[in-house]
Amino acid sequence: GTGSVADHGRQTRAERAPEEEASSVQPSTDQAVDHSEDDCVVVVTACDGVLPDTEFLEMYFESRKKSGGGDIVKAGTVSSTVLHVQFEDAEVAARVCEREHHVKGVQLALAMFVPEPPADLEPPKTVAVSNLPDGCDDDVVEMYFDSRKRSGGGDVSGFQMSSDGTEAYVTFESADVAAAVCARYHTLFKRELTVRLVTPGQTLRSQQPASEPCLVVSGFGGKVDQERLEMYFENTRKSGGDDIDELVYNEADRSATITFKAPSVMRRVAGRAHTLAGSQLLVEVGCRTTGGGGLSNSACAQSDGTGATGGQFELDKVILLNIPASANEELINFYLKAAFRGRMLNKISIQPYPQNSRALITFPERIDFENLAKYVSMEKLAGADVSIRRVSHSSCLRLRNAADIGADEEFLRFMFKGNMGVDVTVRASSSSVDVEFPSPECAAEALSMEHEARSHVLDLYPIVAGLDYPN
Repeated sequence: GTGSVADHGRQTRAERAPEEEASSVQPSTDQAVDHSEDDCVVVVTACDGVLPDTEFLEMYFESRKKSGGGDIVKAGTVSSTVLHVQFEDAEVAARVCEREHHVKGVQLALAMFVPEPPADLEPPKTVAVSNLPDGCDDDVVEMYFDSRKRSGGGDVSGFQMSSDGTEAYVTFESADVAAAVCARYHTLFKRELTVRLVTPGQTLRSQQPASEPCLVVSGFGGKVDQERLEMYFENTRKSGGDDIDELVYNEADRSATITFKAPSVMRRVAGRAHTLAGSQLLVEVGCRTTGGGGLSNSACAQSDGTGATGGQFELDKVILLNIPASANEELINFYLKAAFRGRMLNKISIQPYPQNSRALITFPERIDFENLAKYVSMEKLAGADVSIRRVSHSSCLRLRNAADIGADEEFLRFMFKGNMGVDVTVRASSSSVDVEFPSPECAAEALSMEHEARSHVLDLYPIVAGLDYPN
């Protein structure tokens, strides 16, 4: 525990009581360091010997030149080898801890004060589960942690999913079960989960004001009205969608935002290609602030620290739009490399889709999307204004050589179940066969494998929203 300390930062040496003057390393009986400001409190420990006198240490830690410190509110001894110092500024406290300190021949070890939980605080029974697979249903997560055999868990007394469907909160009947679950390694649909304890009183992310995930739909023609759009995205067979909670239709710019009653539906829909009334739809996951605020088609992405975004977007791919007919692949490659000022030497892969004046661009490394978008907005390609869009992860693959193999839907479902242990949905038409996987991660794994059927290697490629595909 912490001892009581005098308000040394507010008294001079002459003003102190004689009994305090006698020994500055004994715990004083005046005011204590205010640990309600824990981010400003530093624990100073003597590594060898005892601490110098407290007054000297105060002046040392108030000297930015000597220690990197600044103004002190209070300082007080816990023992002859431990001192607590409360700074006025949390940044100063953090800065002091980053430096090495030797004072009067004594090496000091500094660390930020970490409060002990109150003795009467109930041990946590709730765990936060993140890095969930895309499209993972609430029931699947709850059943996993309710199973002692699969997760080490047990009886679940409460369960809720965050508003964006990426994190779940599981409350167990027993705190011991919650602790045991956190000590184990967890995977669900071949994705490693992150599980941590949630301390009592901590606000769950699903209870915090948050932006609301939505689908941003654009690219449809005049034949597509609000009613047709709504019926299409509520048709699970045609779009992968389900019951719509709200659809906001913007006739002026031919776009719409859609929220579903089940958040997991959104990523499933975004991973597929969509054609409606002859128009290739561009469908992206976006966010709008709850209560009708702003809309962003990248606000839900997770930053990876490079300026590129992760989460539901590919880090090395973009769609280039409005490409003029005069721009060949060589010119596009030169145009894009110029954006990186010679730093990207490896080849850029360009897959053109001339039927809608677009191209899928794959870079040899992850890119800074914002910087590339800024460059594209300022520089013309063959005299034309072009733009770029992010590429959503796709859970749907198209089989090019289905006719050569002669594989029907049942055969393909059986084959992927045997090869990968996953259930897939196969949609076959007279001209193409599309295979939808449970998640983009499963689809990516399928692409990385070689699948052979009836003496043919399956020719699979991802379907990217916003691109028209030849059959």
